[in-house]
Amino acid sequence: MGNTNIVEKIVHVEDKEKMQELENKIEKERAELKMRAEEERKAIENQANLQQEEKKALIEEIRKREEDENKAKTKQQKLLNRLKKMEEKMVVGSQAIEVAK
Repeated sequence: MGNTNIVEKIVHVEDKEKMQELENKIEKERAELKMRAEEERKAIENQANLQQEEKKALIEEIRKREEDENKAKTKQQKLLNRLKKMEEKMVVGSQAIEVAK
């Protein structure tokens, strides 16, 4: 068989406080998006001069935009969780390397 080479690479990962800050930021942005969408819906519903069809179309547009933004935030959260898992694996891996030395 061939020679086995062990490559050791140090990866610097943000600390847990930074990860928590990112999670909090994502949750805060989600809450703000929801509140803003609700305010826009109420403003449209309160406009007496809009036709019923126009109101429905505008409300549907807001709902779609809110849904798209929610999907983006969910994707960010998944990526953050994935990063956390990778960080945990790196810590366990580096501990195993230290034990092996």
